[in-house]
Amino acid sequence: MEESSKIAKNAILEALNFNISSSKSKRDIVENKFFNCIFCEHVEQHQINSSNKAILKHLYMEHRLVIADVEDVFDLQEYLNYWKKEFTGYQPEEYCTSLLWKQKPDGTKTEHDEKYFLLSDILPKDKQIREEIQRKTLEKVLERHQFERVDDNFIRGCLYCRNSLETTRYSYVEHLFTKHFLQLGKPENLVFIDELIDLIEDKITNLICIYCEKVFKDRPILKEHMRKKGHKRINPENKAYDRFFMCNYKIKEISKTNHERKFYNLKSSERRHREYREEANLFNDDDNSDWSDWMDNENEVEIICLFCDFKETDFDHLINHMTTAHSFDFNERTRSLNFYQKVKMVNFIRRKIHLKECLMCEENFDSTECQMKHLIDSNHMKCIEKNFDKPEFFFPTFEDDSFLCHLDNFNEVDEVSDDSGTVVISEDRITIVNEAAEMLSKEKFIDI
Repeated sequence: MEESSKIAKNAILEALNFNISSSKSKRDIVENKFFNCIFCEHVEQHQINSSNKAILKHLYMEHRLVIADVEDVFDLQEYLNYWKKEFTGYQPEEYCTSLLWKQKPDGTKTEHDEKYFLLSDILPKDKQIREEIQRKTLEKVLERHQFERVDDNFIRGCLYCRNSLETTRYSYVEHLFTKHFLQLGKPENLVFIDELIDLIEDKITNLICIYCEKVFKDRPILKEHMRKKGHKRINPENKAYDRFFMCNYKIKEISKTNHERKFYNLKSSERRHREYREEANLFNDDDNSDWSDWMDNENEVEIICLFCDFKETDFDHLINHMTTAHSFDFNERTRSLNFYQKVKMVNFIRRKIHLKECLMCEENFDSTECQMKHLIDSNHMKCIEKNFDKPEFFFPTFEDDSFLCHLDNFNEVDEVSDDSGTVVISEDRITIVNEAAEMLSKEKFIDI
């Protein structure tokens, strides 16, 4: 009874936060699209992994038209098609706000005013079409989201272990996270999962990091980069992924007054004026991207020490810190463990440190300082396998624990060349995992 009470008291039911292929694909929104120019016969093809900038640049450079708040237009193709019909037989001044600048679209200064046009939702008709497109898009997205949630005819090979999975899309995304720590997001928050996986697979195949978008010369270097930098995740700042997240389809109420909207749209158009001009100049620049970025600290994800608040972006440096500061040689203590045991050991340590308990004797302390002193003085800075090798430690103690992303480096099936040039293929270690624990792990992943 006492043991049960203790377990109930110390249980962590939710992850904590650090203080810092079907019969119908239904790809009707994110398929390749053709954008028609409003004023001429020019057409731009839009790939699912590209932006809308080509058609917007054409409108600006050739017709001096800027579309205000274009990022809020849910379906640009439908929006352009609508206005192409509306503008037939009319001049831009009929619907657009006219702006005067003493320069040409390429930035060349002029002595006389050059006329530009701003198409915005200040115009009631424009606001109406934007809201209608938003409503239709939301209906399609909800229909697709429901389909992906219940469809169990999804068949696809894993991006990492090459197993063919016949399951739901949710389980597939979960597999990528639980087995390979590839973080695409919570399945219930995703939509158009097929296209998202296509995009990720395309980047990996072309040796492009999915987080920082840098190109590498071979797969082992890409894999090592993503592991060391914690880049096995989607970059939330990358707008190309916005369409795959349900939160980006929320209805946005327009609360600005007309005066505020005019000021906002003028500032927006000036910003886009500069962006498109800079975009035009980019085509003459050399491509400076390469595969070597070991000195680049941009977009690095911090890893937190298992025993203190020390943070480091380099995993090897963090391991050295744990060895020197806490007398805990992580590599040595996990040498005989398989991948799943390493995960459980990390989660075990995280939980014990959070609860201020000893790793060995389970004595409880009033402060972290007392806890650390006891661990060192009593030589209890170690983990016994029988204490941590339990199903409950499959669950992460903290959400987005980047430490866990660095544990899969030794167990993935992959081709790696050694110094002699010989290709070495690592083998999977045979690991027996309790089936009930596996199911519980899946349920927890969805609930957190």
